[in-house]
Amino acid sequence: MDISSEIQFQTARSGGKGGQHVNKVETMVIGSWAVDTSGLLDAQEKERVKKILSARINGEGFLLVRSRKDRTQLGNKALVIRLMNELVTRAL
Repeated sequence: MDISSEIQFQTARSGGKGGQHVNKVETMVIGSWAVDTSGLLDAQEKERVKKILSARINGEGFLLVRSRKDRTQLGNKALVIRLMNELVTRAL
């Protein structure tokens, strides 16, 4: 299953070491996916995902994943997509 079409992305500054550009570039990516409004899952699958991934789902029903491992925003976005897809696939 690929949920990438339904993921919303935000960027933020990634703290830590990085030299002179560390506080200028927003490389951290936060992905959020609305489980309840997803058109990719039926009601039973949504309940299963919410139960298994409850620690990663906030009060508004969004599955949240963030990445700041890569030095680029594009790399972190790819990591977020991969991790979210893996989490949902394992939950199902």
